[in-house]
Amino acid sequence: KAAGGHLHDGGRSLTLSNASTGQHVCTSKAGYGTDPAYMGHIESMSLCRGQDLGTVERGEVLQLDSVYEMHHAADDVMSIMMAYIDEEN
Repeated sequence: KAAGGHLHDGGRSLTLSNASTGQHVCTSKAGYGTDPAYMGHIESMSLCRGQDLGTVERGEVLQLDSVYEMHHAADDVMSIMMAYIDEEN
């Protein structure tokens, strides 16, 4: 099991939760450039892996919440999280 997110510049973190059960699944945090070529830009996102990411049953609703810290409103930002899970029989 693993999960990780994608944000645009200005993004700080995004959290995936199971809205049906209230269970936290993963929080992925943005890493900003330490290389001069990436200063002010996201160069990495933390991953959730090798840990219990919970169980999702058919029909449950997952919720994604993202946090952006910007000096002005922006309409060209978004957040995505990819999660790899295994199916139990």
